[in-house]
Amino acid sequence: MSQSVFGLVNVGLLLGLAQCGSTVLITVAYIRYARRRIDPHADLIRAHSEVEPR
Repeated sequence: MSQSVFGLVNVGLLLGLAQCGSTVLITVAYIRYARRRIDPHADLIRAHSEVEPR
């Protein structure tokens, strides 16, 4: 982890930044999936339950 890659940047720092980046990518992918696959089902359930949307 403390192995220097270049300058003051080490392996631990690169892994930490990669974790932040992967978290953003996973979140964006899930939002796209939910909008396409889950939200339409939730809308149908709301419509069938006769509950007024907020």
